[in-house]
Amino acid sequence: MKQNKHQLIKLNLACGDHIYPNYINIDKYHKTADIMMDLESFPWDFNSNYADEILIEHFLEHISDINSFFKEIFRVLKPNGINIYTVRHTKDGDYKNGIHRGEDLYEKDGFIVHFFSEKKVKSLLKYNYFPPPKTIPYFLKRYDSVDIDNKEDLKFAEFLFKFKKNL
Repeated sequence: MKQNKHQLIKLNLACGDHIYPNYINIDKYHKTADIMMDLESFPWDFNSNYADEILIEHFLEHISDINSFFKEIFRVLKPNGINIYTVRHTKDGDYKNGIHRGEDLYEKDGFIVHFFSEKKVKSLLKYNYFPPPKTIPYFLKRYDSVDIDNKEDLKFAEFLFKFKKNL
C-alpha cells in the first residue's frame, strides 16, 4: 500500500459498516471495507511496524484465539503506535445472560460473546508484550475526551481501552 511519508497509517479492524475516513477499513464480510481480510488468519498481510494506530470496536469478544490476535497487533503496530479497542465487559448488563459456554463466554440467540474483566485485559496486555498497565489501559466512563469519530458506536461498552506499544 502506498502512503504519504507524513500520513499516519490507521487501521479500523473488523469495521463492519462503520467506515471511517482516514482509516484503512478492514473486514471479512462487508464489501464496503477497503480491504477484505480474515483477521483470524495469521499472519496478516501487513509488514511489521506498519500502523500508527489500530482501532477495534466490539470485535475482540468474538475472536477464538485472542492471544495470537494480540501478538499480531503488536507485530503490526509501529513503536509508540496506539491501539484503541472496546469490549463487552463483566459489568455489562448482559453479562451472564444466556447459556454459559466456558470462562466468561455466554451464548444468546445463537450468538456467543466473550465478556472481559479488567483483570483479563491486563493479563492479555502483559502476556502479549505490551507494557504493564500503569495509567493504561484507560478505563473511561465518558468518551468525550477520546478522539474517535463516532462515539455513538461506543455506547455498549462501559470500558474503552487505549494503550501504546513501547519497546
